[in-house]
Amino acid sequence: MNDIVIWGLAGGLAAEFLRWYKLRHSAKLPEYLRSAVYWIMTIGMILIGGVVAWLYGQYGDLSNPLAAAQLGAGTPAMLGALAQGGADNDVAARGGGLNLDENEPHPSKSAMRNFLGFRG
Repeated sequence: MNDIVIWGLAGGLAAEFLRWYKLRHSAKLPEYLRSAVYWIMTIGMILIGGVVAWLYGQYGDLSNPLAAAQLGAGTPAMLGALAQGGADNDVAARGGGLNLDENEPHPSKSAMRNFLGFRG
């Protein structure tokens, strides 16, 4: 595995750590943390950051480790924005954050969009 991929993975991991860091003072941790799907998606997002950095390294002009880390960290956010589509981006107006109903067995589409958009 080349250095660019490693830096891309490190950037993706740093972005996920930021999400977990935001939860540190939560009185009650979100239910999705107990979901296998959440952890599969998390690992997938980190890996996608590494793949995108690798692609830029192979087919673009990417030789800077910092740029690779930025690509790795930014890729999940870009995908989250794409998942959001044409939806209203004013999270505060909608109550902000990931809102999972405890009685709902699976998160709603809007909750998953908020999660992918780093709003949870």
